[in-house]
Amino acid sequence: YEIKECDWSSDVCSSDLKYWLVYFKFCHHSIYRSGEKSMRILYFILGAGIGTSLRFLIVNHLKSWTEFPAGVLTVNVFGSFILGLTSAISSDSAYLSFGFCGVFTTWSSFLLEINNDLNQGRKNSALWHTISTFTLGLLAAWIGIKLRA
Repeated sequence: YEIKECDWSSDVCSSDLKYWLVYFKFCHHSIYRSGEKSMRILYFILGAGIGTSLRFLIVNHLKSWTEFPAGVLTVNVFGSFILGLTSAISSDSAYLSFGFCGVFTTWSSFLLEINNDLNQGRKNSALWHTISTFTLGLLAAWIGIKLRA
């Protein structure tokens, strides 16, 4: 990263807008990264924003239907499929996919749901959730890889 002094006579510190990544109007410095890498970061951030919003909607919607953590299972399996499908992409759009799947899938919520099931005496639910997440996740990733080929 290159740190440059802000030119307070303009709204933008950089004269070249296509390389502008982050600009803090109320701070003394801005952080820049030029070239394709800045676009990759932006794609990643965009994917993450979409992924976290979609995960929130799916998990909360399915939570109202059942006590079983179907929302967490759904996002983890679908995220595995998307990663399998896009894992060989080497273009900038891969960063969109990785940002999306990185926040869409949720290892921590998966473990928290299993822990909650175990603490509430629902051992069968915890076991079913664990087996189904790993089995369906691997199967979904494999299907994504096969469809990609």
